[in-house]
Amino acid sequence: APVPGTIQEVFPGYHGVAWYWIEFNGLPLDTDQYTCRLHFGGIDYYGEVWLNGQRLGDYEGPDFPAEFDATRALKTGRNLLAVRVINPGNEMIDNFRITEVPHSFKQSDHYAFGGNENSGGLLLPVELRVEPVVRVSDLFCRADPRTGKVVLQLTVENATQQSAACRLAARVERQESGQAVVECQVGAELTARPGVSEFALPLVVPQPKLWSLLEPNLYWAGVRLVSKLPAVQVLDEHRERFGFRDFRVGSDGYFRLNGKRLFLESCHTVNNFPVAIGTAPKPELATRELLYAKAMGFDMVRFLGGPPLPEQLRFCDEIGLMVYSEPRAAWCLSDSPWMAERYDRSLSQMILRNRNHPCVTIWGLLNETPDGPVFRHAVDALPLVRALDNSRLVLLASSRWDGQAQIGSLCNPGHTAWQYRWGDESPNADKAKHGPGWIGPGDVHRYVWWPATQAFRTIGQSCSKPLFLSEFGIGSLVNVVRLARLHEQNHSPTNLEDNVTYHSLANQLKADLKRYGMDQVFTFPEDLLRGSERLQAKHRFLGYNQIRANPKLCGYSLTGIIDQPAGEGLLTEWRELKLGTMDAMNDCLAPLRWCLFVEPMHVYSGRSFRIEAVMANDGVLGSGEYPVRYKIRGPSGIVWEKSGTLVIPSADTADGIPLAVPALSEDIKLNGPSGLYTFAAELEEGGAPRGGRLEFYLSNSQDLPQLNLSVGVLGVSKEVQAWLKAHGVACRTLEQISDDDNAVVLVGDGPGGADRAQVWRELARRMARGSVVLFLKPSAFSQDHDAVKWLPLEKKGECRGSSLWVYHREDVAKNHPIFDGLPPQGIMDPYYYLQVTAPVLFDGQDTPDDVEAAAFGPGDPNNLKSGVITATYHFSAGHFVINTMRILENIGQNPAADHLLLNMVRYADGLVKPSPEPLPANFDQVLKSIGYN
Repeated sequence: APVPGTIQEVFPGYHGVAWYWIEFNGLPLDTDQYTCRLHFGGIDYYGEVWLNGQRLGDYEGPDFPAEFDATRALKTGRNLLAVRVINPGNEMIDNFRITEVPHSFKQSDHYAFGGNENSGGLLLPVELRVEPVVRVSDLFCRADPRTGKVVLQLTVENATQQSAACRLAARVERQESGQAVVECQVGAELTARPGVSEFALPLVVPQPKLWSLLEPNLYWAGVRLVSKLPAVQVLDEHRERFGFRDFRVGSDGYFRLNGKRLFLESCHTVNNFPVAIGTAPKPELATRELLYAKAMGFDMVRFLGGPPLPEQLRFCDEIGLMVYSEPRAAWCLSDSPWMAERYDRSLSQMILRNRNHPCVTIWGLLNETPDGPVFRHAVDALPLVRALDNSRLVLLASSRWDGQAQIGSLCNPGHTAWQYRWGDESPNADKAKHGPGWIGPGDVHRYVWWPATQAFRTIGQSCSKPLFLSEFGIGSLVNVVRLARLHEQNHSPTNLEDNVTYHSLANQLKADLKRYGMDQVFTFPEDLLRGSERLQAKHRFLGYNQIRANPKLCGYSLTGIIDQPAGEGLLTEWRELKLGTMDAMNDCLAPLRWCLFVEPMHVYSGRSFRIEAVMANDGVLGSGEYPVRYKIRGPSGIVWEKSGTLVIPSADTADGIPLAVPALSEDIKLNGPSGLYTFAAELEEGGAPRGGRLEFYLSNSQDLPQLNLSVGVLGVSKEVQAWLKAHGVACRTLEQISDDDNAVVLVGDGPGGADRAQVWRELARRMARGSVVLFLKPSAFSQDHDAVKWLPLEKKGECRGSSLWVYHREDVAKNHPIFDGLPPQGIMDPYYYLQVTAPVLFDGQDTPDDVEAAAFGPGDPNNLKSGVITATYHFSAGHFVINTMRILENIGQNPAADHLLLNMVRYADGLVKPSPEPLPANFDQVLKSIGYN
């Protein structure tokens, strides 16, 4: 088995007890001077250790090194080390079950590919260390950025039975031009009694250089301990790296680093890797996402539901990237008799291992945890945090699902109580006094159905204090084809869980594309997935416009930087950038950027629509007036322009300037040809903002199909009938259609009442003789709780909701008459179709005779679930068309809806038989088979 590594690399899908064995040769050891210790970097989750048959001890929790004294058990020559590891699943083993131990979001069964898979084992190196009998086992550097004072908190272990007189020399140094510069040094005499002793040694660094995002200044604290024992003198040296910085939330609710306000730009990640899942198969994979995050412009990376690896923290220290760290107990921990003990252990392990790193600026205690025993225990855990580290911002619970606004969301450095800085938090908050949409605790997650062009513009406007949007994001489809090939390229074992899953999903995608007749839409199946990545970049950009235009948001943590477990990331789990990501995020994360809005983003020529421009300004532009020029360009050139002035209001301090300043809000009309238009804003002097371009669609009503025909209608509103009449389509009731005629019948709301079955049989009879029924709303088939009760198929399948949020799907249209005059085949641009986008899909029916549009995306995060948006079925001599797009709901308002309806009517009219044909001889049996009897 590889060490470091996981059990699942050797036994995919296995959870429970695993034994590790290794033989090695020992060397003679002077036990008067040295001890021998077995050092385990990380055991996930529980380990027991034997050396040469002697039990050395056990250890619980993967986030702090486990050490065992092996001095007496070690032999000169051959030694046998045995380790029993428990990686819990659903089965209770030695009081360990996955839901009752700190496990982050791991699932007991193969619930999902990626970080949701359960993995465990010896995650970090195992070393046999020779140590002095009196040694410095821990060194915590408490650095005060205001005074330069550094208190070195030493833990000294004396493994002998006698006290030792010790001489301690300590110094602080930094690197300058490749040379060590000593800032201060001090000496002390102390006595190390047998066992563990604690000592504090103060030093002062004159004029300390602060650690910051642009200048990550680092210092080294080194101690030299000389201990005198009766028979021998021993020497130990210990070094730790640290820095001076202050990160907190000000009294105004905004973040400050070293006293300067910033709009916090964060993203979250998890230590999910290919092949080994819980540990990186290649060292560079552990830090690559952090390098990309820094290059994009992020200030911080939030390690969701589990702390970062030591090498990741060292890297962030060096490049100037802040870290928000949570223990594994922060998420999905169930209550149990051991809950409090295990939560505290997980929290303490995280802090003790990582508290010297200046990049760590936030300890987070929980994620998405409702009120209950775990939440209440975390509230009471603040004194434990402060006993271990008083220098960092502590956040109670990301998203505050508990809703207890009388408990503050944060505790600033140097404080020992929860503080009320966000939302409507206050000691006397009473949710009963607030109406719908009340945001009490101001640490929020918000995921919305997409496209949502205004969802975050006003969030928090009614709150007395700012909000921290600690999660929101929009994903892409996972490029399962490429990930499967990367496993092949890496020569991964074919039975690895991720490898099996990606190959299975890739094959399923290819089969579904072919089944729906969409295999000709893309050159290769991967082109669909690559297109989804490019579209995700646009979603991110437009989402940031909304967030950065809202002055009541103090920061944002984006979901997420890597795919975990599905397509939510800017990178894949192999740490490859998705297409378009770097350009989009460089624009999004600029401290000075235009946030432009067009509402709606698809409008008719000649109709009024709103354009807005907001300047997001994170400490770049000072108070004053700045000249601005606005333009709109279309297919025929510049069609609108205007000059204006951006006014940055005066303030007593730079921090008083709003983070977002409105510059333009105007209703306009454009007359022009159909096509893609661009709204642009330019600051003519004084600054160099990013952004400043927004594409939208204009459609000319003259391009709508011109029809001259008659249709039957059932459950179609009078308003829609009037609109159809104005566009050349005469409407009749079902009863007005002669039995000697075939016709197109438009069905909106399905028939109701006691005679509904008779109406459905009549529709079926007309279809069987050659008519065509357009079912324009999926709800037509619903009765009671059965969404497909009246679907005229024997195999009815289901009509289900489908992801349009962070775990995203893509809608695909092929070249077909119903899309004539609309954007070409391929992924359907949601900003063209807007609210017409289908909220539900048909799935599980027999394959249609013709599929005009289909969707591909996740069902549960571990499988690909495709479905039908619009499709045509034969029904004896006739046809019927099913559709889930919201066409009728948007007639006369959305150009795409109008164009689609007319195209569908024209298409259906072309399928109608010239004259009715006789009913099939087995028609009664057909009715019975589809449930119409």
